[in-house]
This record gives sequence, C-alpha cells and structure tokens, in this order.
Amino acid sequence: MMTLHDLMNAVNDLSYDELQQLRLHIDECVQQLQPAQGITPEDRVQRLEAAAAALREGLSEEQAAEITAAMSWGIKISSQ
Repeated sequence: MMTLHDLMNAVNDLSYDELQQLRLHIDECVQQLQPAQGITPEDRVQRLEAAAAALREGLSEEQAAEITAAMSWGIKISSQ
C-alpha cells in the first residue's frame, strides 16, 4: 500500500496536465466529503427517504422487506 509520503513523492513526478487532472479529482473528492451547505438535517432525511422510495419502486413488499432486513441485520438475500 502506498503511504501518503509515497503519494506526495509520486505527485512530484506528474506533468502540468496530470497535476491539473489530479487537482480536479481532489476538488471533487473534497466536495463529496463536505456536508451540503444550506441543507438542513430534515432536508437530508427527506432526500434519503425519496431516494429509498425510488429504489423500492417495482419491488414487491416481500422483496423490499427482504432487502431492508439484509441491510439491517446482514441476512443474505435469496437469488430470484
């Protein structure tokens, strides 16, 4: 595994274009790690609930319950 020191040394060998690509990638990573500005915890919960509802569309109640149980308790999902 590469250490941070190894990574920093490898960055020193990058070309200008490669550094620009790396900068864009790092900026994207940082944005994903930062909490969304101006979004309340309640808004986040609503967005998660909406996403979960969209994922459940097309599933039977049994399939949705099985997936929920597997995510909650580590139960294996049967193949269908």
